[in-house]
Amino acid sequence: MSLGVLIAIITATIALFGLAWKIYKDLVLKPKIKVKFRVMTLVSPMSQESPTKLDVIVVNFGPGKIRLNGPLKLRKKAFLRKTKHGILIQDYRNPLSAQFPCELEVGDEKDFLLQFDKNCFLKEQYTHIGVKDSFGRVHWAPKKHFKEVKKTYKKWFEENEGNN
Repeated sequence: MSLGVLIAIITATIALFGLAWKIYKDLVLKPKIKVKFRVMTLVSPMSQESPTKLDVIVVNFGPGKIRLNGPLKLRKKAFLRKTKHGILIQDYRNPLSAQFPCELEVGDEKDFLLQFDKNCFLKEQYTHIGVKDSFGRVHWAPKKHFKEVKKTYKKWFEENEGNN
């Protein structure tokens, strides 16, 4: 084999490796997002009020930044394993809450605050809450978080309703 053919083979191999890496980086290696869901009390030294809110926390673990398109998604299991979906319209008047659409750099975190009252979406039979990213993927909070929030909702509103 001549030196020219060997150099051509090595060059083609390097070019194929570069192409494969670019495809992997752009199509496969997408940012990973973690979603958490909890009940949170806002405390301010300026105010006597301490409102309780629902908090959906989204964290970007990278690599690269990502765009969240919103709105928040809801999901519930129905009869015979059919899944029903819903969307949650956020209160855009709350200055403490992040707003859709938004971008998250690696390591950034956004908090989406929602109303926590007797008539909030928790009275329905939803089982999951999540957020949609720019790749069209929906990232769901762990079911354990949703169950804990639902338990708090029942404790605050449904049990106290029977005492009145």
